[in-house]
Amino acid sequence: IDVPKNIQQQRLQPVFPKEVRLRGYDPDQKASDLALNEIIGLIQKSARPVLYVGGGVITSGASEQLRQFVAATQIPVATTIMGCGAFPETHPLSLKFLGMHGAAYANWAVSEADLLLAFGVRFDDRVTGNVAKFCEHGTIVHLDIDPSEINKNKPAHLPVVSDVKYALTRLNEMLAARPLQ
Repeated sequence: IDVPKNIQQQRLQPVFPKEVRLRGYDPDQKASDLALNEIIGLIQKSARPVLYVGGGVITSGASEQLRQFVAATQIPVATTIMGCGAFPETHPLSLKFLGMHGAAYANWAVSEADLLLAFGVRFDDRVTGNVAKFCEHGTIVHLDIDPSEINKNKPAHLPVVSDVKYALTRLNEMLAARPLQ
């Protein structure tokens, strides 16, 4: 293609819109205190809770808030491959990652959990395997910024649409005011 000399010499700059709006997606969505109190109540009632965290924790920059939450609750953490790095694998409560490429003990922990706190995850088939059998006896809390992911692959008993960093920050504040017994 012959491009005129005057156009070749110009520096082309992309033009981005000032605001991008995606139908059904609100990055400023925040969990209500009611929903977060419900999560704390479920934790207090559970005997075998497990945190299942994914890339959403990393994307929202909530790794420090996750570590604080685990310190306050003492709940073991399994990550997705996309969530690797959200929680230190050398931590005593780390189950490393789960699913078809994960650790058997992480998969067993989720299978036996009576409460699964799924934060920033998609419940994809590489983690769940047979979706009907995945955490089939536990209560599932699914917290994610993208409402289209909630109940998409696995129904949640408590669906919460929120930025994960906001939710964990607020949960940590609530737990500091009223620690678990």
